[in-house]
Amino acid sequence: MNRFASKINNCLRLIVGLFISSWLSLLQASETESLTTIRSVAENFALIQLRDKGLEQLQAQASSLDSRLQLQRCSEPLQAFATSTQRSLSRTTVGVRCTGSKPWTLYVPVQISAQAPAVIALQPLARGEPLLTDRLTTRLVALDQLPANAISDVEQLQNMELSRPVNADDIITLSALQPRKIIVRGQEVAIIADGGGISVRASGVAMESGALGSLIQVRNASSDRSIEARVVDAGTVRVKN
Repeated sequence: MNRFASKINNCLRLIVGLFISSWLSLLQASETESLTTIRSVAENFALIQLRDKGLEQLQAQASSLDSRLQLQRCSEPLQAFATSTQRSLSRTTVGVRCTGSKPWTLYVPVQISAQAPAVIALQPLARGEPLLTDRLTTRLVALDQLPANAISDVEQLQNMELSRPVNADDIITLSALQPRKIIVRGQEVAIIADGGGISVRASGVAMESGALGSLIQVRNASSDRSIEARVVDAGTVRVKN
């Protein structure tokens, strides 16, 4: 009988021990912040930051967090904030912080997957070649394959030309562009001089090539004097006194 009672007592102790252990685990879990919630806050923030970027099929996935991480459950709604750690549009780090009675801050890496429009060359293009629309197309490209400063719209190429050659199927980037020279060296130009409420027009010759808005040297045909003037269109420069 004593043996039987002893076994019963041992079983009861085991059951009570398991109950207490489970209860303590539940109590501890209720006092710590959910890692799933932290990841969700980071993901939602990353998506909001990119919603006006013209991206398609946009998704965000926060990195897994160490299950041993025990952060006090926040007494206030969690706050997300941008950090300076952003290597590209496809990879960023979002800060998540608690501003409650026991504050803490955590930095969560987030991977972004999306597709973005990019202007692509349909054929090999030479340096200085005009960027005509029949030689270009726009396609959706995976964000992690998109180079930095990729051009997304052919409208961005107005008054621009290539600063280096590109191959067929290359994505056009800002680093491959330069302002298009609309006046070339040796070209006859109209020189407009403004001052004192009057405007004087004269003929001249461009001493150097120039893009819209750039300053170039021109020679006044009447005085044979070289002056600096700003390019205003394909055949006109303006001097301000």
